[in-house]
Amino acid sequence: MKGYSFKHIFNSTELSFLALAELCVAAVEDPSEQTIRCHELARAVGTVLGLDHVDGKYGAVEHTWLLTQVGPRRCILDVYCAGRLPMVQLIDAHSLGLLHREQYRPGSARNDINRDTLDALIRVMRRAL
Repeated sequence: MKGYSFKHIFNSTELSFLALAELCVAAVEDPSEQTIRCHELARAVGTVLGLDHVDGKYGAVEHTWLLTQVGPRRCILDVYCAGRLPMVQLIDAHSLGLLHREQYRPGSARNDINRDTLDALIRVMRRAL
């Protein structure tokens, strides 16, 4: 079933970003020796898809997500959702009635990004697309 959001909220460009982000994340194998954090994963997907990342908090949790920009409309593309499934989600950042968008609060840029992990993720994702 394709729900209301699919049919009426998100446009074809935003849905394409979601589908490509899902492919990027699916291409990543979960390594047993190293944890992949949202901070590197979001940056990698953002680099591959040409989207801006935002460092901040989701609720009380340090988090990083992406923003889509289609005309004046912005959506949150969360590729590593905290405490929710599916892991990759597209969130309408415009509807006032959707409280979960208020949980995303931008903050300061992170300075602890693992460049080796980020570069490896980008390589894997580019091969997958």
